[in-house]
Amino acid sequence: MTSMNELLQRLQICQNAIVEMEMDLWPKQKILEQILRTNWEEEYYQESFWRDVLDHIVTMLNTLEIGSKTLEGLQNVFLARASLELSNQSHTLNKVAQKFGVIASLFLPMTCITGMWGMNCPVPFQSGSAVKETNLLPFFMIGAFFVILSISMLIWFRSNRFI
Repeated sequence: MTSMNELLQRLQICQNAIVEMEMDLWPKQKILEQILRTNWEEEYYQESFWRDVLDHIVTMLNTLEIGSKTLEGLQNVFLARASLELSNQSHTLNKVAQKFGVIASLFLPMTCITGMWGMNCPVPFQSGSAVKETNLLPFFMIGAFFVILSISMLIWFRSNRFI
């Protein structure tokens, strides 16, 4: 990321340098246009020389304008590429978060049941307040229900391409 920041900074420095050069040349162009519009009657005035100088200044300004547009295009391409990279990273993070959500959905029913059995309240298949029987059928029925629920949720997630 540091090299990307450095490249963007260099492009901005070049853009600023071009703007400074344009600001230096525009007044010179205006002054020369004013000089050429004025009627000089003196011998040492060489109109062809001043027209040549003005032509060079206009050429430099046009070249700077092309350079400025090129740099602007490069900055736009660079920023678009950086935006695409951020979008790809966001998409990857979204995929990982989606898988975590699926895993959390698979474990949610089991967490609910363990929470219910951890509380001091009556639960299904429990007889009396002090259970002394060791009947494991309700335990295996509830366990099988949640295993089947988890497997069915897993199949549904795979069929909908969540995982």
